[in-house]
Amino acid sequence: MLNRASRLIVGDAAGRVAVLALVLGLAGGPGVRPATGQETGEVFRDCEACPEMVVVPSGSYMMGTPEGVAVRSFSGEPQHRVTIAYSFAVGVYEVTFDQWDACVRAGGCGRYRPSDLGWGRGKHPAVNVNWEDAWGYADWLTERTGEEYRLLSEAEWEYVARAGTRMEWFWGETAENQCRHANGYDAGAHAELRRERHGPAACEDEWTFTAPVGSYQPNRFGLHDVLGNVREWVNDCFTDNYEGAPTDGSPWISEDCLFPVLRGGSWLESPEFLYLSSRMRTLGGSAGSNTIGFRVARTLTLAPSSEFRPEAQLDRLTVKAARQIRGKQYDMALRTLDRVLELRETHGVEIPAAVWMQRAEVAMEVGSYAEAKAAAARYLEIAGQGEEHLAAALELLDRAVAAACTPERMTETLESVESCLAIGTDPNEADADGRSTLDWAAERGDAGIMAALLEAGAEPALAAVAAIEAKRAATQPGTVFRDDCVGCPEMVVVPAGSFLMGSPSTEEERRDFEGPQHLVTIGSQFAVGVYEVTFAEWDACMRMGGCSGYRPYDERWGRDRRPVINVSWENAQEYVRWLSRETGKEYRLLSEAEWEYVARAGTRTARFWGESDSGQCNYANGVDQDAHQGNTDLLAVSCSDGYAGPAPVGEFQPNAFGLHDVLGNVWEWTQDCLNRRNANYSGAPADGSAWQSGLCSFRMLRGSSWADAPGSLRSANRSASSLDYRDAELGFRVARTINSR
Repeated sequence: MLNRASRLIVGDAAGRVAVLALVLGLAGGPGVRPATGQETGEVFRDCEACPEMVVVPSGSYMMGTPEGVAVRSFSGEPQHRVTIAYSFAVGVYEVTFDQWDACVRAGGCGRYRPSDLGWGRGKHPAVNVNWEDAWGYADWLTERTGEEYRLLSEAEWEYVARAGTRMEWFWGETAENQCRHANGYDAGAHAELRRERHGPAACEDEWTFTAPVGSYQPNRFGLHDVLGNVREWVNDCFTDNYEGAPTDGSPWISEDCLFPVLRGGSWLESPEFLYLSSRMRTLGGSAGSNTIGFRVARTLTLAPSSEFRPEAQLDRLTVKAARQIRGKQYDMALRTLDRVLELRETHGVEIPAAVWMQRAEVAMEVGSYAEAKAAAARYLEIAGQGEEHLAAALELLDRAVAAACTPERMTETLESVESCLAIGTDPNEADADGRSTLDWAAERGDAGIMAALLEAGAEPALAAVAAIEAKRAATQPGTVFRDDCVGCPEMVVVPAGSFLMGSPSTEEERRDFEGPQHLVTIGSQFAVGVYEVTFAEWDACMRMGGCSGYRPYDERWGRDRRPVINVSWENAQEYVRWLSRETGKEYRLLSEAEWEYVARAGTRTARFWGESDSGQCNYANGVDQDAHQGNTDLLAVSCSDGYAGPAPVGEFQPNAFGLHDVLGNVWEWTQDCLNRRNANYSGAPADGSAWQSGLCSFRMLRGSSWADAPGSLRSANRSASSLDYRDAELGFRVARTINSR
């Protein structure tokens, strides 16, 4: 229950109640009672940085497009009655950049700072946030305040947007006077943007793009910008119509929600799309849109006490954890499941076997292998034989044991040593660097652990020999290895050598800044990533406290083995710093010269497989017939590789150094600054080092991407971008200096 004494009350609550007294007659009828301690129309904030909320009444209304009104967007039919038998609180305004940035400063919201596109932050609505981002903000508010914040259901959204009206505009029967009530596409925006396919409103306001929240008149519930400004995420999955929709205000969700619903329209919408029953779906929940934001709701303690029984709390927490897992928010999911364990401890609630399995999987994802092992064992104890998850639990238990019993991890405590030895772990096992259990125990300085290992048969001489052999093998060109850390990328040692950098004047599609050709000598061998860094590798960094906790959006193409995208040069630097800390080795980005050296792998042709783009679909993911179907303006090769966006790494044949995807898939950040002095290689280093002078707020990119035409997929092609820029075509590959500690 919200403590009224600790709440920051804002605005004129009495005035709001007076305004809403009229609405009660329209929406709720006689006898509607607000919750204890919550007055309908009361405006409050739960914390200084929290959004301003207003309590709305329970009530009943007709949802959808009224009969006789032309359906101008995804169907709002059939119109149907929805009864919301509870009051709740909703944001007076759309969530602003001020509020989002407060979440980021406090370590929430994935520490993701969406671009404001130069329109301004402050009171402007936060844009370029996806559905999971919006839920991340709501979850942060919940943790910050102890109250349940969430997205509105689609039915709740239309209820509060209508605020008692049955018309399609909350201010009247027509769209006339839009500029007083909603920020849409008007005459002023049309004069600047000239969108020919959609007619503007006849009026004009002062905003071409987003306006600061509250710039327009509110509806009768006191809500601003329910139409226009930004489209608002709701909790529902998109359906073609309302046949079978819930009638109690709850969200219409499915297990695999590919198309969340958007409501309210935006600054870009013409009048024919800016009305109360208009609804939109996303293209796979696509992020990065400058027309999309959100508004939050807050559950009030209005439900019957039976809903707050421990068993009901267990149901809500497990549903919440499942949503967080679907969104790969594993740290949040583990905290939610910790609350489930608290219910078990404080109320004796019996936790279903499936929840233990859920906890084991999440713990595995965040690298808590001992916890994963314990939860999987508990699942097997409860489920016994024959349960549907039995095989998966056994496999997960094996993986957890293997991960928990590496030489490094098993020597963390005497208990972990004894546990791993008890299941048959070899005390003479060495990791990829040749470090044995005794090496790790000696580094920790724990005599008890060393004694236990020696008693179990660990041999110091074998440990030393293993270390020497591993170090020798790791320095041979062509050796493929992975350093001993969770999520470390697979690396290959490349030899020292010389090559001609740049393109000859006769190369097709050549541009002037690819010359002059010049000899570069790489004096020492080094290691380079066999693949571009993947989402799985990035997510491991994030789960273990690195990469600033930033979770880049995958554009619904998938995570796991796909190359990480939507990362800036600064983000890539955070990843290599984390790798260096985890391994004790020097990880870094490649210099531009090193990049071209390893991409060419001894060749002097335009591409590592030959001079022409013939055969591209075997070697590189660029614009082909699959991508061409989505955009016929793009030049494409005549073949098809099966991917219209980024492909999982390793799907295409490697070059002679064993590197995959050096051309295509994603552009790769390098260490070098953009040098504009001559806009070419005049004065560039000849020893393979990075060019660290020039315009260093811009950094060089190499390799081209899935969205580039065949002429761009060449070993000499180069580009540059601002070091803080993120895009669905940008990723990176890492290098590692050999013989460093």
